[in-house]
Amino acid sequence: MKEYFKIIIIYLLTLEAKFILRRHKPRVVAITGSLGKTGTKDAVAAALSAKYTVRKSPKTFNTEFGVPLTILGLPNGWNNPAVWLYNIIKGFWFAMFSKSYEEVLVLEVGADKPGDIASLAKWIDAEVVIITAVPEVPVHVEFYPTVEAVLKEKGELLSSIVEGGLLMTGPDEHVTTLNNPHGETIRVSSDGADVVYVGSKPVGMNFNIGEYTVNMPGILGEHQGLSIAFALHTAEVFGVDTEDAINALEQMPKTPGRMRLLDGKNGSVIIDDSYNSSPTAMAAALAAIGDLEVSGRKIAVLGDMRELGEHTAKEHRRAGVQAAHVVDELYTVGPEAKRLGEAAISEGLSSAKVYSYDTDKATEVGALLAQQLQESDVVLVKSSQGKLRLEKAVKEIMAEPDKASELLVRQEAQWLSR
Repeated sequence: MKEYFKIIIIYLLTLEAKFILRRHKPRVVAITGSLGKTGTKDAVAAALSAKYTVRKSPKTFNTEFGVPLTILGLPNGWNNPAVWLYNIIKGFWFAMFSKSYEEVLVLEVGADKPGDIASLAKWIDAEVVIITAVPEVPVHVEFYPTVEAVLKEKGELLSSIVEGGLLMTGPDEHVTTLNNPHGETIRVSSDGADVVYVGSKPVGMNFNIGEYTVNMPGILGEHQGLSIAFALHTAEVFGVDTEDAINALEQMPKTPGRMRLLDGKNGSVIIDDSYNSSPTAMAAALAAIGDLEVSGRKIAVLGDMRELGEHTAKEHRRAGVQAAHVVDELYTVGPEAKRLGEAAISEGLSSAKVYSYDTDKATEVGALLAQQLQESDVVLVKSSQGKLRLEKAVKEIMAEPDKASELLVRQEAQWLSR
């Protein structure tokens, strides 16, 4: 009965969302990929907002539920039938009687299993499709037999491109095999970045995109330049003045849990990347902390990377080897991350500097660190979702934990009650 109820809800919400698109005809940008989707969605929406009214996917509303909810402006009903009934009624009213709608719709489109994107692409008419990246070991690879199968799933979004529309991809070897059947294809990349310091404290990044420099306070990681590049190229396509787009990007709110810089206790700095994890993202986060020039310790709190299937053991060991060369202390959370710690020790990191904890110990790890942090220490926190919940560790070491609801991921009541 529960699965039947889900099918009915998806059908009705999708019907209402289709009607909205048919009535108001917003220009659509659709974004997918195995990493960087949310950051790209936020950056594209910010750049376009310099000229247009923009609606974007909130948080990570990118599923068969999330996309219609985004279009209709409705909340997630979770497991509450009353909320879903409310959503259907309100969605119907909005679909039938709304008098206005945003000019541009920026949608994040995700896939947990085969067929997810194909079903959404059938009714989304996108003027621009962005496919960020599909690395050799993508997120959710556990549910696909090969990386080629993941690429095929992401490529289903090409069918949503309208005639004369644009495809943009990142530079990795997988997505550059994709081509637009209905128009032009552009391969996008960034031209490097530099960390910005105030004194010895990292406070953001300067990203070089062609002839322009975009200053992004509050985030770290050279890999995030790709999202900025996608945003500027999309702004150009939509006729937004580049300087206006850059100004909007520089002022955009930072996405929680994605390489976000936060003030830590005792003058320390937190790199909060606790939303999710994959081998490529883990490598990029470790490279970012490794490249920092700070006088304090470099500490990493790393949790399991999930949904990697047969790649699980190898990729955790690989991350451990990298961690051994870039951090001074390592805390692991979860059984797979314990292998990461063991690999770091084998690679030369002192066993006295590696600490392993069970899956449900995020708060305990954070409380322990909070007692030890010193000025100029930098702490990277990264993990997959699920039961690990490393945002709990971040809350313990934040200088202002009372701001957790606005700065951290998974702060909704449904998450906090778990």
